[in-house]
Amino acid sequence: MKLIMKSLKIIGFGILIWVVAFMVISVFIGFKVSTDSVAVKIITILSVFVATLLIAKNLKPSTQVKAITIGIIWGAVGFVLDVIITTRFTGMSVFSQWNILLGYLLIILTPLLAVKQEKGRRNK
Repeated sequence: MKLIMKSLKIIGFGILIWVVAFMVISVFIGFKVSTDSVAVKIITILSVFVATLLIAKNLKPSTQVKAITIGIIWGAVGFVLDVIITTRFTGMSVFSQWNILLGYLLIILTPLLAVKQEKGRRNK
């Protein structure tokens, strides 16, 4: 039961990360700012990075393998939500955009920055 609850928590955080990106883009769309702008893409990527890092630090993965596993789950959740929701607005071309691919990569790798270090190895 504990494993199921932890898995649901990780999936829920993956949904939250996707929602952050969706909300940031929605704000720009709401203010009629072109989402093709490099600045908008960078702001969105940075927002996703910060959200992912904060959430990963909350989970405190104990190993690099656990961190990458969490990142892969979050990336998969984002991909599924993009297929279900985002493609209705953009079509499948969303997956050929550099910023989307970079976002997935950051979501997968950022949890590595939150891996708990052993006390003896911290200063080395």
